[in-house]
Amino acid sequence: MGAGAGALGGPGTLRWALIGQDTANSPAQDAAHGTDAFGLVAALESAGADCAVFPDLAELAAVVASGSPRPDVVLLPHTGPAGGGDVAEGARLATHAALDSAQSWLAEEGLAGARLAFVTRSAVATSPDAEVHDLPRSAVWGLIRTAQTENPDRFLLLDLDGDETSAELLTAAVTGGEPQLAVRAGALHAPRLARVATQERNEEQNEERDESQVREGLPEFDPDGTVLITGATGVLGGQLARHLVAERGVRHLLLNSRRGQRAPGMPELVDELTALGARVSVAACDVADREALSMLLAEVDADHPLTAVVHTAGVLDDGLLPTLTPDRIDTVFRPKVAAAHNLHELTRDLDLSAFVLFSSAAGTFGAPGQANYAAANTFLDALAAQRRSAGLPALSLAWGLWEQRSAMTGGMADADVARMERSGMAPLSSRDGLELFDTACTVGGEAVLVPLHLDIAPLREQAAEGGLPAVFRGLVRAPARRRTVAAGAADAGGPSLARRLAGLAEAEREKAVLDLVRGQAAAVLGFPDAEAVGATRGFLEQGFDSLTAVELRNRLNAASGLRLAPTLLFDHPTPELVARQLLAQLAGSVAAEGGAVSDAPRAEAAGAEPSAVFGAMMREAGQLGKQEEFTRLLMDVSRFRPSFASAAELDKAPALVRLSRGETGPALVCFSSILSIGGPHQYARFAAGFRGHRDVWALGNPGFVAGERLPANPEAVIEAQAEAVLRETDGAPFVLLGHSSGGLLAHEVAARLESTGVFPDAVVLLDIYSHDRDAAVALQPGLSAGMDERSAGQVPVDDTRLLAMGAYFRLFGQWRPKEVKTPTLLVRAGERLFDWSRDGDWRSYWQLPHTALDVPGNHFTMMEEHAGTTARAVADWLAD
Repeated sequence: MGAGAGALGGPGTLRWALIGQDTANSPAQDAAHGTDAFGLVAALESAGADCAVFPDLAELAAVVASGSPRPDVVLLPHTGPAGGGDVAEGARLATHAALDSAQSWLAEEGLAGARLAFVTRSAVATSPDAEVHDLPRSAVWGLIRTAQTENPDRFLLLDLDGDETSAELLTAAVTGGEPQLAVRAGALHAPRLARVATQERNEEQNEERDESQVREGLPEFDPDGTVLITGATGVLGGQLARHLVAERGVRHLLLNSRRGQRAPGMPELVDELTALGARVSVAACDVADREALSMLLAEVDADHPLTAVVHTAGVLDDGLLPTLTPDRIDTVFRPKVAAAHNLHELTRDLDLSAFVLFSSAAGTFGAPGQANYAAANTFLDALAAQRRSAGLPALSLAWGLWEQRSAMTGGMADADVARMERSGMAPLSSRDGLELFDTACTVGGEAVLVPLHLDIAPLREQAAEGGLPAVFRGLVRAPARRRTVAAGAADAGGPSLARRLAGLAEAEREKAVLDLVRGQAAAVLGFPDAEAVGATRGFLEQGFDSLTAVELRNRLNAASGLRLAPTLLFDHPTPELVARQLLAQLAGSVAAEGGAVSDAPRAEAAGAEPSAVFGAMMREAGQLGKQEEFTRLLMDVSRFRPSFASAAELDKAPALVRLSRGETGPALVCFSSILSIGGPHQYARFAAGFRGHRDVWALGNPGFVAGERLPANPEAVIEAQAEAVLRETDGAPFVLLGHSSGGLLAHEVAARLESTGVFPDAVVLLDIYSHDRDAAVALQPGLSAGMDERSAGQVPVDDTRLLAMGAYFRLFGQWRPKEVKTPTLLVRAGERLFDWSRDGDWRSYWQLPHTALDVPGNHFTMMEEHAGTTARAVADWLAD
């Protein structure tokens, strides 16, 4: 960790600290879910806890829904054979199972106040020489650590040993306020980040030990041996190769990447290393392919045998936990987990002096939006521990973020980096990172080290506010009272806020809650104070994205004691609207505290989680390949929702949400997709490319929020949206834009406006297929998969949204575009999402006059990781 004022110097590591056993707050009831392989029920009952056993979460949820008491904690044992003896395959399957359990848990509304404890046995190493007996399930810890960061107070992690006395501590373990615990020999241990002794700190002790003791377990790089670097063309792999040659005396390198010599930058890297005096071999090999790796290792020059391995390869596929799928886990696991385990098995009989794994602090601390990546990296850490316990060289380096962007981190927005810095983790420069690598190589006796810049000052601020993550409690002392509140923030915060509001007049309450929302929003965005957050400006315009939206929701949950919906910031898109929602949901608690409440409609607390009956049916339909039949069902059922036949019948007219502000004209007005995942949020990353330059607005579709009516005919929604555009633009020039099915609305609004004598400057259609029946049918499987991946991300899919989608499909199913005079741009995705083509061309098609251009990404990713490029393409066309 980087040295400096208020910062740690040198790498850190996890120490499992002995903690006290407090059962004063034992839950009234526990439930065990799944097979009780660890004897949890007997242990709980012997401790006096009420306990029931259920075969799965669905049955538990049904029992609670029927009126039975909700358990405080649900224990889920993770054990049994997985992968048929193949450790990497076992890790993959165990993580699939954990993901399914976590997602199911979050989807069960009736269990919202309970916590799900994932119980493993010997899946983590609690000391440098400890053996990991259940290596596959070590990955579960990384996945659930991230689930904890995204969903505070919903998940626990508990690792047991085989000691009979340990079972006696089960009740204390799940009620003590620690999110992660290991029970060892009848004692509770919790992970804490700690300083480690470097060679400089130990010079005096080292003088009293012989050389073999000093060097034991430390990575060495023999100049006569060959060093294998995987992922060598990545930023870290290339930097390390240069460093090993220039600073560590390495003279024989075997550089591996999947593309070998054809990899971008590889010829230049080889020339540079050769000029430094190294002999360099380059191999194209998928290290996750055991047979291919075996052949590669067999070809190493016998005169310079393999003596060191550094595994830097990896990929990202980020997304909030509810959006992840088994396929997205597999994408990340293959180059990390499968490759690392292959390297372990195929080199274990070689005389290696170094076996270094490049892991990530995402696995150590959990990282919102990176549950799959965190899981893969905790496996690497556990693999290093297992090797060390077996007497093999191993060091896993759980890196923080590097400053230099790579293929993996190039998609990170500046806001993401700023958020990490506010949490105390600043990016590492290449120089600092390589210095930390050298320092880590001087630390003896550790299987896992955490090299990162960690600033203590933000941690102290978090401790003062009661929000310090437990893993940092060894570095910063949190006030005892704060720790107690944090352990049950959802219960402790609410009554306190309600009491404060009860003592205020109604107008003062509104201001107090609005100040709370603005203050918490400012803290999330890193603004100096609440005044920097506009009360009536949209959250998306002010810089919020899916991750910061989750963070603000979590902060407001803790401050209010409510269980607010994941859709909070999208259903109520300004601080003022969120404050009103909080007041409505707190009305009952305020009244109970003796405060008078207004006659304004109250929001039900349970309304935080809209119903999802059709969501479960949608997933089942997808598994059965019956998406078309399910869509027809939605279309039919949607007829029974209240509707409007003209804009005049709407209780609340559609309003544009500002996403970006700038002086360059014309403004962009973006129309939401009619898919269930659609909404103004889908343009947040796209709009960021115009921030400071051009006004960008987005318009939601009526009927996608609970309580809204659906259009009875296409003309009704087109009329309402055209009026909304005219109200907001007020005579200024504008461009209408729509991605996917949002394009049909943009085009139809343009046609309606033209009929009234108003002409937009342009219409921009982003990868539209809505009018193309053949392509739309072929697109359906890929579209369904993409929706499934993204559902419950920024806007979880509920029944309201699914039925709204069905209604719009019914209204626009036979849509054919009218010709317009407005210039039209068609922006096509450059990557295929589905296996279909028309005369050899699978790209988006538009039969009316237009200009076409292609951008990187597929139908979805062109508006996600490639959104900046898409925005530049549109801006350049408008400038011409």
